[in-house]
Amino acid sequence: MHIATTRATRLANQLLLLAKAEVSAEQARPKSVVNLRTLADVAVQEWVPRAIAREIDLGFELADASIVGDPVLLAESLNNLIDNALRYTPPGGSATVRCGTRLREAFLTVEDSGSGIPEWAHQRVFERFFRIQGTPGEGAGLGLAIVREVADQHAARIVMESTAGSGTRIVLVFSAVGVEASRSSDA
Repeated sequence: MHIATTRATRLANQLLLLAKAEVSAEQARPKSVVNLRTLADVAVQEWVPRAIAREIDLGFELADASIVGDPVLLAESLNNLIDNALRYTPPGGSATVRCGTRLREAFLTVEDSGSGIPEWAHQRVFERFFRIQGTPGEGAGLGLAIVREVADQHAARIVMESTAGSGTRIVLVFSAVGVEASRSSDA
């Protein structure tokens, strides 16, 4: 009974978050400068106990990278990526969170040594309620749909590299131009 309640609560929370992200896009909520390094550091620290319990090495390589965005939605997007990395990585595996800047773009990456995603499903995994048949775990197929919605709202690209059986790397790439524009308007 407890497992069913936990699953139902998680599904309800994800549906509410997805609705919030969609409303946010329609209403153009005010955005602020978000330091991805701070965001990622907080997120990783929150996930360490689960990683330890699952015997997964959760690491991070963080550099300063700021974007203009919605910190709540960005945090939830990152939490979904970390959750997936820990959920689909077997004990003894690893997951790494990275952020920084490269060529006037900011990036946020989550990489794991988990089961990977077959090439045919690379685009489908970002659809609502899509799950690869036979995939272990109790997810509802909303986590990556939320990631895609948040990325779209932040004009970010999603780059995914994954092969079945050899892990997954998902990168959110943000234009850093928005940060420079917000700084010059504050001057």
